[in-house]
Amino acid sequence: MPVAAAPEETPPADGRVVNLAELPGPVRAQLPKLLVSGHVWSEEPSLRLLSVDDRLLREGGEAAPGVSLQEITPAGAVFVFRGWRFRVPGGRP
Repeated sequence: MPVAAAPEETPPADGRVVNLAELPGPVRAQLPKLLVSGHVWSEEPSLRLLSVDDRLLREGGEAAPGVSLQEITPAGAVFVFRGWRFRVPGGRP
């Protein structure tokens, strides 16, 4: 029988985006390390890029096993991990 997640480890039901530091400790501990080193935002979604661990990603790409890049924003990016939506600031080249 599967073990239920502790309430503090359950993503918000409203789907809101939290800051990386706001993720519960157990969730942060399981999150693979991500080094965001570059960020290009454009009004045209097809021109948006994010450099993660020396790889260029587009929205919808996999940043690490289990971590998807949901959106590139003017200020950074939104990732999804285990149902949690969290933001990180854009990197500097």
